[in-house]
Amino acid sequence: MMNESPSLGHGIESTPAHLEYVSEPQSFQNIKALLMGMVVMSDKSNQITNLGLEGFDDILPEPLGAGEYENTFLTILQLAFVLSISPVAAQLTQTNLSERPKDVIQKWRDQKVLRGLRIIDLGSGRIPSFAIVAHALGAQSYTVDAEGIDSIAKEKIDGHIVTDLSMKGAVAILKKATGGNFDLVTEHIIGPIPEAKVHMYAPYPNEIIDMAKELLKTGGYLYSDQVESYQLRVNRPRMPLQRTR
Repeated sequence: MMNESPSLGHGIESTPAHLEYVSEPQSFQNIKALLMGMVVMSDKSNQITNLGLEGFDDILPEPLGAGEYENTFLTILQLAFVLSISPVAAQLTQTNLSERPKDVIQKWRDQKVLRGLRIIDLGSGRIPSFAIVAHALGAQSYTVDAEGIDSIAKEKIDGHIVTDLSMKGAVAILKKATGGNFDLVTEHIIGPIPEAKVHMYAPYPNEIIDMAKELLKTGGYLYSDQVESYQLRVNRPRMPLQRTR
């Protein structure tokens, strides 16, 4: 996992002309609330602890979003976002909450609700839980990080690229390895990770935007924690970016 930049460096005032800030997909808030309602919580000694989203026990070492440094709670938000741009997003919002969360997840996996979508997770870490889950739900999933991932994780996604995202020419490497044309470019780079073998700075927000410009298909989204955090710092609402042409 890559470390956070010590500063924002260049700002993102000059957003590329064909990437625009847009409202969240219509179903995002409803699907996020649905997933939040499915998350297992523990209340011990008056302290509420997130135990994650169950239903992926066969492909993840722990429930989705239950990790401290990797597989954090933010992966559930990434999942909510990609589900909200699925062709069946409207159907997902009608999910019957009387069913067990594991049964709901299994039904979504059987239906491959993300079939036809291509996603890439930048700075995915050694346990690319979001990409693994998206792949299990039918998406073509790629990951990028400064470190490799183990062979078992590689079998659960479509490809992992090892590169320094801040390096000049990184996006060309990614396009060559994946073919680009993604429906979603996403990241939540939270470092530093104590166990990481490779330590380097995360790309600046404007660098993430430039990569998304090259990697997204027309209509595709950038859902980036680094970019949205910058928006908050300059008193802007958190909004995704979409390639409009």
